[in-house]
Amino acid sequence: MNFIPQVYMQLWLDMDLILKTVAVLLLLMSLISWTVIVIKLSQNLRLRKALPKALKALRQSNSLTTFYQSYPKPHPSIKELISQGMAAIQEHQLKFKHQVSLIEWLNASLKSGLAESIEKIQQGLSTLATIAALAPFIGLFGTVYGIYKALMQISISKASSIDQISGPVGEALIMTAAGLAVAIPAAFFFNLYTRANKKTVRQIKHFLQLIYPYLLPADNTNNFNTRGSSK
Repeated sequence: MNFIPQVYMQLWLDMDLILKTVAVLLLLMSLISWTVIVIKLSQNLRLRKALPKALKALRQSNSLTTFYQSYPKPHPSIKELISQGMAAIQEHQLKFKHQVSLIEWLNASLKSGLAESIEKIQQGLSTLATIAALAPFIGLFGTVYGIYKALMQISISKASSIDQISGPVGEALIMTAAGLAVAIPAAFFFNLYTRANKKTVRQIKHFLQLIYPYLLPADNTNNFNTRGSSK
């Protein structure tokens, strides 16, 4: 049971500063990657559970009051979108009543809120993409350097016994495996979350379409329906 830890400890002690730096860098990238993966998994699961509930509650409601009664604790992203819509209506009445129509102002405000929501959903994906792209090359650098050390050792000792080159070659192979071990999960979850986010964004857009009539005052609802049906 203690053999494997001892082997890795000996390899660590035999590494020079450059290989140790590569190993530490890959370890940090792995920790960052898995932290992002776990956080995004939690966020995606919560939002994907919340959106169908919100859509169902909205279809069964005839006002925002009844919506909140049937769905008293909506997901923060959903609550924020509704709050932005209501704030846009108040802002229009106070500042832009004579400059732009309420429909256009509400549409622009909700589009801005949608963009912010999408940005929050996609946070962390660029980190996973960067790690997936860089980790193999960092591991490859460690591999090339390990092979270089083995060749230099053969040149200095003028002998090519397996005992003399097994250490550097072993270090080189471990760097290759470490680079792949960091890159593969990052690439897999990047693609997984990218596909999942497309579905989530579609659901958010559908929710915004349904919430329009609930945000508009009664005297503007018919105007909204007329515009919507003409498209």
